[in-house]
Amino acid sequence: MKQVGGQLSGRDRIRLDTVIGLAEMFCSGQVPDAKVVGSVALAIHLSPGRFRVPNDIDIVWSAATAVSEDEIPWRIDASADWQLVAPSLPTLLRSGPSATRQYRMERWGDGLIDRITLQDCRLWPDAGAHEMVHCQFNGRVLALAVEPLAWCIVHKLDSLFKPRKPGWVSSRCRDLFDIALLDAERIDPLLPEISSNIRMLPHELDLTREPPAEWAVVWANLGEVSGFTDLDLGAAWDAALGIAARAGAGVKS
Repeated sequence: MKQVGGQLSGRDRIRLDTVIGLAEMFCSGQVPDAKVVGSVALAIHLSPGRFRVPNDIDIVWSAATAVSEDEIPWRIDASADWQLVAPSLPTLLRSGPSATRQYRMERWGDGLIDRITLQDCRLWPDAGAHEMVHCQFNGRVLALAVEPLAWCIVHKLDSLFKPRKPGWVSSRCRDLFDIALLDAERIDPLLPEISSNIRMLPHELDLTREPPAEWAVVWANLGEVSGFTDLDLGAAWDAALGIAARAGAGVKS
């Protein structure tokens, strides 16, 4: 059975315990159709190998699921270990308000253990697609509804290569770092599924850009914080371009 977390210690172990605890609260069957996506889903898929410890957690459920916006604060307030510290806030994008809401919360024990943001994503391209991952964490056996690995990769490729207006700079350096931690043995068998998922995106991917120069400092910081200082920004960008190009269908080159 998959062991989540590997040999993490210190603050990284605390943060992983935080996000897995929230994933267990919402994505182990208590909330219909709920699943964990993004970097937390990727960390679960890649464990016990190399992964970036997530900064936050994204929870998604199908738009057809009748779950009220009170579901998350109700479950947080009902737990002795968690406390909401701010009202939920709509996520504002350059294109306008989205269906995502953010919740800032604290995890408590004998004292304050961790602070984290949970994002409640109501519209997601693959809201109905998930897989149950059976894993062990801190001695517990869990079954978590998780975004499939192929969709994790596609969403990160989309964040890197989606068309942008002239002058707009992508801030998704972390997504490239996440992809750089994937090895070919994990990606190659998924290429047909990645290709199929890319064709479901509402736009083509633009593979003509270079990584923003501003990412050099962020990349160095990500390597220092994660301990993965062996990853090169330029090589990682070229590798991500290669994955998208090999997936092929619907991609502008």
